Amino acid sequence: MSIVTPKQSAKTLNLIADSGISGEQYQAMLESGKLTALLKEFIEIGAPTIDILRAVLDYDMTLEQMIEAGNCYFVNEDITAERFPLNRRESGEVELHIVHFGRDMTTKQVLAELDKQGLRPAELPELLALGVAHPDLQRKFQLVALGSEWQGPRCRVFYPILEGGGRRRLSLGWRDPINGWLDDCRFVAVSK
Repeated sequence: MSIVTPKQSAKTLNLIADSGISGEQYQAMLESGKLTALLKEFIEIGAPTIDILRAVLDYDMTLEQMIEAGNCYFVNEDITAERFPLNRRESGEVELHIVHFGRDMTTKQVLAELDKQGLRPAELPELLALGVAHPDLQRKFQLVALGSEWQGPRCRVFYPILEGGGRRRLSLGWRDPINGWLDDCRFVAVSK
């Protein structure tokens, strides 16, 4: 692990100055140990990486048309308009946040962290629009939309996933409350 550079230190001090914290408040944080505890927590947990991509949503399309536009080799047969009804939103360009936490997490943890970031989980149409606009992205890692769910067999809750190393797939994934999602998953989200 490398040490903090002077440039990084200067940027941190500029961020503190821009935040409006007074010198007295900053000194109190130093003396109380709160700043050290906060930095240790940040290092242990790690901040998510978030990439922002754009896609175009067209709610004049049916779910079947949206899926067809994605041109996936495989589509799970349980992904239907009956099981995943569309929550109509405004058509047009949308910013999609691709969030990577870099650690295994339960669905509950992911949703809480997205909320802290001011994000809501993407729904199936937003995931599909991402697949159309950026078709090779799902070949790199799984893209999960926790904003759409279906309770399937054995009371398991399933979520839509774009994935595929060679051939692109629209699948359903479920995670039990204990084991959660693997550290290589990316979660698609939208600003609230």
